[in-house]
Amino acid sequence: NHIGVHPNAVLHPELISPEDREVIAERAKNDSSPKAWFIRKLSEGIGSIAAAFYPRPVIVRLGDFKSNEYRRLVGGENFEPDEENPMIGLRGASRYLSTDFKDAFEQLECQALSHVRNKMGLKNVEI
Repeated sequence: NHIGVHPNAVLHPELISPEDREVIAERAKNDSSPKAWFIRKLSEGIGSIAAAFYPRPVIVRLGDFKSNEYRRLVGGENFEPDEENPMIGLRGASRYLSTDFKDAFEQLECQALSHVRNKMGLKNVEI
């Protein structure tokens, strides 16, 4: 993950440590907010891949990290379970349906996809 920050840490800074808030603030210092920073970084990552393959379709799989991978992101330990076998735990489609991840999916990931398709003009991006 080229962002390195758990999406829920961006949306719910009150639930993470002061040290993690400082890390996020430093990374987002050139953007209007941590949320805007996250959307920009995710859009840039998706957009760079989509542009390289344009006009061929690029299928994006969002939120597909295993819970142990999400735990390693800044702020991740506050939002992810410590699963014995992350391969069969919360990931992929089950994460999209989780109420714990709904805000991150709708407010960050979907916004980034919308930006890539509608502002960057890369209509070859599909989910």
